[in-house]
Amino acid sequence: QATPIGKLIALGKLSTDEAKNNISNDYISAGAGNISANGVQKGYFLEVNGLNAQQCRNILLQAGNSFDYVEVTNNAPAGAYHYDKDAVDLAHALSGVTAAVPGADTAHPGTPALLTGSGIFRSLATDGNTLITADGVITACNDDSDNSVVLGSR
Repeated sequence: QATPIGKLIALGKLSTDEAKNNISNDYISAGAGNISANGVQKGYFLEVNGLNAQQCRNILLQAGNSFDYVEVTNNAPAGAYHYDKDAVDLAHALSGVTAAVPGADTAHPGTPALLTGSGIFRSLATDGNTLITADGVITACNDDSDNSVVLGSR
């Protein structure tokens, strides 16, 4: 059975060039996402693999806040994916996030949420709507080219 990206190419809705990640030259991975415990797949995910730390942080900043689910993995170099055939749990608990602290006033402005290494930075879980900021992503991603960014939505 063809992958979701393969189906879009076969239907002529997407060219092979459009389906490729220009960083690792692999196809962008796409698949199903679960949004509840009932197992009905009502969401989707996209995975971009083979990223170094700077590329990973740039994708987080440019696209992260537009998706319900954002995860960084550190086992997906060029030629490999973190999610192969499994559906992604879009309501999974956060990991790798130090929560933001609201400010009291202009003299005490608070701090943004800090993202560390790899983990689930946004999700449909309670308190999963992390605001991804430039200050927050400084410590996100790992210093190698095995990072992948997984973006999901319902």
